Amino acid sequence: ALGVFQPMDASASWGGWTLRTLAVVLLMLGFLFLGRGMFGDALTGGASAGGHGGSSTGESIAWVAGADAGFAKAEAEGKPLMLDFTADNCAQCRELEHKTFPDPGVIALSREFVPVTVDCTRLDDAERELVQRYNVPGMPRIVFVRPDGEEIEGTALQGFQPPAKLIQSMERALEGAEKS
Repeated sequence: ALGVFQPMDASASWGGWTLRTLAVVLLMLGFLFLGRGMFGDALTGGASAGGHGGSSTGESIAWVAGADAGFAKAEAEGKPLMLDFTADNCAQCRELEHKTFPDPGVIALSREFVPVTVDCTRLDDAERELVQRYNVPGMPRIVFVRPDGEEIEGTALQGFQPPAKLIQSMERALEGAEKS
């Protein structure tokens, strides 16, 4: 392709070296834009665990970091919890963060819960206990829980879920929380 990768002898003109350098730079930029189109934010520093994305309006879910703080807040406010089990190396978790959590309907309904991020990247004893207690086979997993820690039956979600599916589960969880 234009002889860019053909050997040049040392006596080549300044213009030949400049043209070849320009061609290599343009080729590299082309690969960068192609890669960004194929992989999105993964090449440009997208969100990591706990970095739940916001909506186009700038609103986002008011996540609480850490289960202890979340359970205390749920008890004080009398709200159920929405536990998001996530990890840094989880592609479907990033998909939830970018496609589902920024949805205006999800954000609005999340105000009825205490949303808690449980980062399972490097499990400590407390997180390991939560993973076992709420039967988390892998990430992402969203579990709805009453303030007393009892799971709201039939509402947990496994894997990526589109906004409509999460909203449906959130509504069922609110109904189930009221029955306690």
